[in-house]
Amino acid sequence: MCTVLGLNLKNSPYLKPGREDLITRLRESPSGTIVFCDDHIGPDSFGLTATEIEDRGYKLLRTRRYVLHSVFFPDDRFASVKSLLRYPPPREIELSILQKL
Repeated sequence: MCTVLGLNLKNSPYLKPGREDLITRLRESPSGTIVFCDDHIGPDSFGLTATEIEDRGYKLLRTRRYVLHSVFFPDDRFASVKSLLRYPPPREIELSILQKL
């Protein structure tokens, strides 16, 4: 996901899946562009990691690992129902924030 300063999700540019479109957009983006990259969607949908984006002139501002728990059954509530349903297990994700110099 790429957010150009001054834009929001409604008017941000659409990113087509694929490496080449993203590389072009990263190169053509103005200085100050902020890029959010996670370790699943980045490589899987766009073929780029945060390190590869950094290699293209972006400064790594922060990287942090998160554990996202199911919102259907938070904590240990509804334990009897959980055993009857398939629900997504917690997902680990690493999110990096980069800025174009």
